[in-house]
Amino acid sequence: MDELISIIVPVYNVAPYLERCLDALLSQTYPNIEIVLVDDFSRDPSPGIMRQYAEKDSRVCCVFQPENRGVSAARNAGLDKASGDWICFCDGDDWFEPDYVEKMLRCAQENSADYILCDYQIASDGRNAIPVRCTANFETGCDKRVVMACGPLSSCTHMVKKGLFDRSGVRYPTGCRQYEELPVIPALASFSCRIGVVHLPLYNYYQRGNGSSASNAGLDSEAQFKTALAALKAVVGEAYDLELEYLSIYALHYGVILSLCKKGAPANVIREKIADFESQFPNYLANPYLKYMGRAKRLFLRFVSKKCVAGLRLLAWVHSKIVK
Repeated sequence: MDELISIIVPVYNVAPYLERCLDALLSQTYPNIEIVLVDDFSRDPSPGIMRQYAEKDSRVCCVFQPENRGVSAARNAGLDKASGDWICFCDGDDWFEPDYVEKMLRCAQENSADYILCDYQIASDGRNAIPVRCTANFETGCDKRVVMACGPLSSCTHMVKKGLFDRSGVRYPTGCRQYEELPVIPALASFSCRIGVVHLPLYNYYQRGNGSSASNAGLDSEAQFKTALAALKAVVGEAYDLELEYLSIYALHYGVILSLCKKGAPANVIREKIADFESQFPNYLANPYLKYMGRAKRLFLRFVSKKCVAGLRLLAWVHSKIVK
């Protein structure tokens, strides 16, 4: 019998986009799917749209949260409801390519893999989609430690055996308002037996002006990252310290310093932040995963290590012009 694929869709006030998402899921070239829609107490017509689709296609089932609990709780509720052999996720305002499930499952079956990842593309109104090669550093059968450290964190570019969730006990942390996928996706990689990679942009991430990122703009991202990283470490233990160190290098030493430079923070604040990181990770420049970082980012880190604030400001300015 064909394996059943559970697609979990957290839904929150996405009525203008939900039909596009569901039509794409129901049009998959691999038909043996169940779509688990989890409404997170939407205040728009989303619940009615969910019910309409469930009435006309038996592959759709609905879960309604009694209050707004956030995307992590919605995904966890979907995991509790899902009965498939495999789990994948789609956000309610995004959509799959028609052969997303077919190609991901074929990769899994042909390579005896239990953790599959693919590329994605950024779609927006009035512009051509922009493909993003987040799998460029990986091949099927690659070292799972590399995927843990350097792989994409988005749940939606992954399909994993449900047994990985069941065996590991991994769930989305409801206490994280940002980086909620950090304690999940790398942790699942650590429990996997074999990695599979599809070098195709099978997922469409819809970028809209009032997207979810705007709601997180005022949060303390650094503190949120540290909370999520601690949750990841609690799951995987001490055996992956280099992988966790690299995640910290990327998010804190590269990401935070870049953000401070873009915002025009005073030089002494930037140098203090650099010194604080170096006190926690004094040997970070020897981290073996730095070779997977792009050349421009490695150049930025070189200026960071020299505490050359003027050079960092220039690189940050160039970054703001060429990276949208």
